[in-house]
Order: sequence, then structure tokens, then C-alpha cells
Amino acid sequence: MNTIRILALCDMGDSTLVYMEKTEPVMLQKPMEEFLNEMCMMFGSDVKGRRSASKYLLNVTQRAPIPFCPERKGILFYAPSTDNKTTWIQYWFVEKFRKSERGTSILFKDGTQLTVGIGYRSIKNQIRRCKKLQRLIDEAMGKEW
Repeated sequence: MNTIRILALCDMGDSTLVYMEKTEPVMLQKPMEEFLNEMCMMFGSDVKGRRSASKYLLNVTQRAPIPFCPERKGILFYAPSTDNKTTWIQYWFVEKFRKSERGTSILFKDGTQLTVGIGYRSIKNQIRRCKKLQRLIDEAMGKEW
């Protein structure tokens, strides 16, 4: 599976619903934390290390984005879904978002739509954090933003 094409991950308990670009969602038979950890380990660190680094770089204590593949803009942000499941959104693929009755509706660049149970301002702040984290990582790697 090409992880950079992941749009969102939804925690389903013992399994993970994976939304990927231009395809139907896929159900993986492993918990989301395990899947996230495997994604991060493919690029040199576990999910706990990535969260810690993100919190440190952004000077935040909660809801820190997870840079699973920052070299290719692979950064996920936390957004609880409308059914109280944990959801992680790939910020790079978010085209736009708007308020909805049940939270915020996110439109991805491939036309996929997902509604999450947090407000518009929270999504805006999370995307801003992701962009800042990407910029800090790019600067540290010697890339221009």
C-alpha cells in the first residue's frame, strides 16, 4: 500500500477504516494505533516518537499532528468523527472544508468527502499546525518551502 495516498484513517476498534485517494475505503484487520505505528516505523521512528517530536517542535501539549512521512508531506491531524471514533486526516489532501450540522465536512482533492465531529476553527487550527510542522521539517532538512 502506498501510504502517501492515504486521505484518512478511522478507528473501528480492532480494525481500521482507511480512506485512500480515488478508491473506496478499505477495512484493515488491525487496530489503528498499530497501523499508525507501522506507517511511522517505515520512515525511522515509532508513532510515540513522532508525536513527541511534533509536540516539541510546535510547542503544544495535545492534538499534535503525526508526521508519518514528512519528506512527502505525509502528516496526519486528529479529528474525532461524528460517531465518536478517532479519525486522522492527511492534511496535504484536504481541498476545502466547511461547517456542517454534525461538525465539519472535509472535501479531499480527489472529491472524497468525510464529516468529522469537530468545529471548523479546530480543523483550521489543525491544518495550520500541519503546515507549520511541514515548514519546520523542510527547513531542518535544508529544503525551501
